[in-house]
Amino acid sequence: MFKFFSIISLVIVFVGCATSMKDGTSAKLRPDLTDDDTEIWEINSEGNSYTSSERVRQNAMQRAAFTSKAEGRDCFFVSNSISDVKTYVYTTYKKDTINTTSSGYMESSKGDTVYNVRNTQQEVYVPENHSYSKAYTNLYVRFMKTEECQQLGKTKWRQNIHYNKDFITDQ
Repeated sequence: MFKFFSIISLVIVFVGCATSMKDGTSAKLRPDLTDDDTEIWEINSEGNSYTSSERVRQNAMQRAAFTSKAEGRDCFFVSNSISDVKTYVYTTYKKDTINTTSSGYMESSKGDTVYNVRNTQQEVYVPENHSYSKAYTNLYVRFMKTEECQQLGKTKWRQNIHYNKDFITDQ
């Protein structure tokens, strides 16, 4: 019984480590890409080191659907997308002690030979490199009404059309 609850606890902890759609995404209108009759929006999604690339892309698509709905549209067209994984490297320094022993023969002023042993300690900082990776997706989208999506669906761009209902379950 204890083993069962331990496994359930671990599953809950690991599921909780993935980035939620709300925390890892943003949407903004891009006036520099927008002309008089077409608004282009940039949807960004970034995960933490526990979030898969697929989940990050799914979060971006869901954010696009929510933003499309908020803009009074039924679907969206993805004109461009960029997905990648960024790897970050940083260095920490661990304090350590080095013990050294030196020995040798010395001749005294009286002509005696003396064997000498010397132990020393020195504190040093040893560098340790660490790295982690984070997936991200940027989508450039245009929000449209159903009729516009149906028209565009008859063209070679049909695979870039997505309906809000496919990403939002409360419609």
